[in-house]
Amino acid sequence: MKRCIDDEDINAGPQCTMHKRSRVVKAPIDELCPVKDSFDVYEDSNGTVLDASLSLSSIEGNNNKYYYIQLLAPKDGSAQYALWTHWGRVGETGQKKLEQNLVLETAMSSFSKKFKDKTGLIWDQRYGVPKANKYTLIEKSYNDDPDDAVEEIGTRSEEGKAPEDKPSACMLSPKLQDLVRFLFNAHNM
Repeated sequence: MKRCIDDEDINAGPQCTMHKRSRVVKAPIDELCPVKDSFDVYEDSNGTVLDASLSLSSIEGNNNKYYYIQLLAPKDGSAQYALWTHWGRVGETGQKKLEQNLVLETAMSSFSKKFKDKTGLIWDQRYGVPKANKYTLIEKSYNDDPDDAVEEIGTRSEEGKAPEDKPSACMLSPKLQDLVRFLFNAHNM
């Protein structure tokens, strides 16, 4: 599901057909960040949250790694921002780095540079095709309640009810459909 801010948001991704509800939901700060109680994850004037969860998995390289990047804004309203990075192998605590006392422009520049170093993509094109041997952005939903989730445009009837979900027609050939049914049939396991 794409996380979209509004119809005009050029950073929201090419398949954006969603609307954000008016309720504000804050992105959580990484639980291992030592300043999580005095900062919030930064959200720019367009509503874009500067929070990136990245993943790099490679069977050949025996890699299964994560990399978190968060630009943090002080809760007290001061102009001292921070950049939090946390990385390592999946399942392990990994390493952490906190850069503090940054002005917003420096923090944003560091965030963008780190994101490009790890993914090969610039932040404004983060929904682009992932680069080979680089980290991939993991999209997140910051909604804590499924009823507050992003909803598709025009999916509610006049009575406010969501339409019934109907399965879409399968585009696979009949022989391939039979193979998939066989492979995923619990009685064959």
